Amino acid sequence: MRASGLGYGDLKKALFENYWNYFASARTKRAELAANLDYVNSVLTDGANRARGLAQRVLKRAKVASGLD
Repeated sequence: MRASGLGYGDLKKALFENYWNYFASARTKRAELAANLDYVNSVLTDGANRARGLAQRVLKRAKVASGLD
């Protein structure tokens, strides 16, 4: 089917180009992170430690509120 001179294949190419350009910065950032796995692991470890500390405080409040502590 053609609409104003463009066929299905032309539209697929245009869509892919838009998709490719839209995610270019994400691909660049992913490549940077993949090249620096020590940094990624340190960020994940720090986040896990912060989350664990917060979870322990919430669990303590829940135990006190429920009379289990």
